Amino acid sequence: MYQLTLEWQTGSQLQQAMLTWDPAELETLQTLGRSPDCTVTLLDPARHISGRHAGISFKAETQSFWLRNLTRDRISPQQPNPIWVNGVKVIGQEIPLTSGCQIQLGKLILMVTTIGIPTPTPPVPLSPLSQVKCSRDSDPHLLPISYIGQNCPYCGQLVLSSTVISTAPL
Repeated sequence: MYQLTLEWQTGSQLQQAMLTWDPAELETLQTLGRSPDCTVTLLDPARHISGRHAGISFKAETQSFWLRNLTRDRISPQQPNPIWVNGVKVIGQEIPLTSGCQIQLGKLILMVTTIGIPTPTPPVPLSPLSQVKCSRDSDPHLLPISYIGQNCPYCGQLVLSSTVISTAPL
């Protein structure tokens, strides 16, 4: 699971929101703003924060989180409502987020406190003594791992790599 945690102060109350992305749906845009439809709804009675002010997404190609201003495409006479990230004004561009980033929406300052990106697990190396099963339904044959992707010499069934049996410690 991919995750990003935001913290901010509302009065004397510390608020926190953990945004999560399923690996199968990394392109999902998580939204921040006053609207109850946002992923994170921010209280702002003075209305300095837009209904849908900011969006955070995860980009698989860079393995990083990005913030964009959702008010950037407003049509005149409304002007975009700026976002400030670490003192940099964000209107038309997207900006990468890292742990420790300060995001200012209106007068509210949110801090990116944690970022969680799963590290890929390396494949388990096969021992030369490992065996594979052919895909025969009943009583499959055990064969050397060199038969992966080939047909079983006894019954002709395909030998799949997902049926590896380790017969010796790695």
